[in-house]
Amino acid sequence: MHEPPFCPNHHCHCHYPIDDQSRRRWYCRDGSFVSAREGITRRFSCRYCGKRFSEATFSTDYYAKRRINLYRLRRMLVSGVSIRAASRQLFCAPGTVARRLVILARQSIAAQAEICDHHTSGEPLVADGFQSFWVSQYHPNNFNLLCGSESQYVYALTSVSLKRSGRMTDCQRRTRDRIELEDPTDPAALERSFGELVNAAARLWHNQRVIGVRPPGSCVLVTDEHQTYPRSILPFRASSSIEHQTVSSRIARTRENPMFAVNYLDREIRKDMAEHHRETVCFARNAAQSVARMWIYLVWHNLEKPYRISPRSQRTHAEVSGVSPVTVQRQRRKFYRKRAFLCRCTKLSEAQRRDWLQLHWTPEREIRRSRRVTPSYAAA
Repeated sequence: MHEPPFCPNHHCHCHYPIDDQSRRRWYCRDGSFVSAREGITRRFSCRYCGKRFSEATFSTDYYAKRRINLYRLRRMLVSGVSIRAASRQLFCAPGTVARRLVILARQSIAAQAEICDHHTSGEPLVADGFQSFWVSQYHPNNFNLLCGSESQYVYALTSVSLKRSGRMTDCQRRTRDRIELEDPTDPAALERSFGELVNAAARLWHNQRVIGVRPPGSCVLVTDEHQTYPRSILPFRASSSIEHQTVSSRIARTRENPMFAVNYLDREIRKDMAEHHRETVCFARNAAQSVARMWIYLVWHNLEKPYRISPRSQRTHAEVSGVSPVTVQRQRRKFYRKRAFLCRCTKLSEAQRRDWLQLHWTPEREIRRSRRVTPSYAAA
């Protein structure tokens, strides 16, 4: 790095885009130091706010004492390797892998937000929930996915913790009731979470109308016949002209099924992520990190995974959705090189900001004395 791109202090006006004349004189050299990870590292200070920082501040290995191959770790996480298995292959502690996992998730969220205005296909949208569990099967969760019907590109993700339902023994039901008495689940959580997904669909439809991609008409949103979805879509019908189409979940899940995009993605997630395998011991112990792993997988699916394996296709799902190959390549290059800052990602939705800061309650685990706290540098 020849010169720092901006001040890392998000309270300083030099943290945000400034003119070229001010850019030349906003920082000054402040010596150097020797680190075991980087060797000789230059230090700088801001002339306006006095913030001291170094070259390592803008690296993806920020606040770390050793370097981990993030490309190799990312490939492991999207290939069904658990955190402990990855730590054994990288010769490090599981906590080190967990911290790098959060960094990869923030890089993924930033990349997803940056290309939100580059989709030009104008395809119908498909939404559904992928269900798994956190901590134990008494705490099922729901990852709501918004996909393109043709490209299988994932436009948005929201997550929510649910109350256990379905067939249970009397003992299991008593245990469920005791847990709900100690930590009750919000019955309207799924409706609000899916409403955030519908809001993302309305915003995407509005942006495509502005740039003239989508022809005049309604935004087509295809879901199954879940009783919660119509209540979530109702507030957006008048303002966003969303046309809701339902499909029975009992019909064959073939390519001709209008829900094929999310059905295909559910199968891939179940196959490629260790914590979502059927009858697995690699279940999610932490809700925030489970959401982080889901972001890593979905953005890899969008930007890296080929659209079709057979016959072989060189295009990615993002390119099929209308994103130019130049934009995709630019995001690939900067993914492992440039640290993403929260305050400079201006297009994050409320759900993405919540995922970035890891503001997710882990059932039955947050009652411990040592609660998990998001570090301050994550909000920079």
